Amino acid sequence: MKKDISIIKIVILVTLSFFMVEVLIGIFSAMVDLAETITVNFIIDLLSAIIYLWLLHYAAKGFFEENIFDSFNNRLGSVKIFLYGILSICIVIAIEYLTHPIANKFPHLELFDEIYSDIFQIPNNISELIFLFLSITIITAIVEELFFRGFLYKTLRRKYSIPVSILIMSVIFFLFHLNPQMLIFTTVANIVLCLTFEYSKTLSLPVFIHTGINAVTLFSFLSNNLKR
Repeated sequence: MKKDISIIKIVILVTLSFFMVEVLIGIFSAMVDLAETITVNFIIDLLSAIIYLWLLHYAAKGFFEENIFDSFNNRLGSVKIFLYGILSICIVIAIEYLTHPIANKFPHLELFDEIYSDIFQIPNNISELIFLFLSITIITAIVEELFFRGFLYKTLRRKYSIPVSILIMSVIFFLFHLNPQMLIFTTVANIVLCLTFEYSKTLSLPVFIHTGINAVTLFSFLSNNLKR
């Protein structure tokens, strides 16, 4: 690692870079006036994911001379990944359900209603359902876990203890979602994802958990809206 760059500076630099990419993608979408359809959103998410993974790959290579994708080495085995993953998903969803009344008391910002309406759309056919599933569950889980756990958390752990690293990650994880009503949910999810990564030493488990949580959220949305 480069001696003249501190751990916290690396975290800030890469985090700001990701924010910048998000802003640039948003500006580009607004400039070309792309329709907010499931198919268009899937294409944007896929292209964005490629950019993010490229950025993370070279950040890891440049700062630590590591291949970030090596974090996917499965040291637990598929059966344990599945069992621990299902248990962790149940824990996060259960806590989210129990704390939902508390979360609803936090400030509600209409901005997030507009964002969610663009992200969560009712598919008109099987192709759109597949695109929606890939965007919200798999693509999001892989990119976010490589970024949050595979790079940022690993970077913080080079200098700080597990509690301090998780605390910093909880703040960053929430800032990327920003919805006040998601404060408890993002905090709990981050703690579980960091601890499972710490225990398993592989991103395969956090990605499985993250995918499962997003899938439950998506199917819950579809179930509630298709009944209307």
